[in-house]
Amino acid sequence: MRRFKIDAKECKKSTPVIRGPEAHHMINVLRLKEGDLVVLFDGTGIEYEAGIEKISSMEVRLSIKKSRRCRAES
Repeated sequence: MRRFKIDAKECKKSTPVIRGPEAHHMINVLRLKEGDLVVLFDGTGIEYEAGIEKISSMEVRLSIKKSRRCRAES
């Protein structure tokens, strides 16, 4: 699964959103689609498995399926 950095505040929302260059990369370079699973990390040592719920022009809306502590951030 692809791994993306997300702001820790976004992970507290019911549907976190990735915008800007990271969203552009997900949409136009990697060509991820609605329903694809990704891993998010927030820089605080927590990792989230999430599904892509909705893609718009420069925004990827996600749904967190589960979270876990990760050993090391890279």
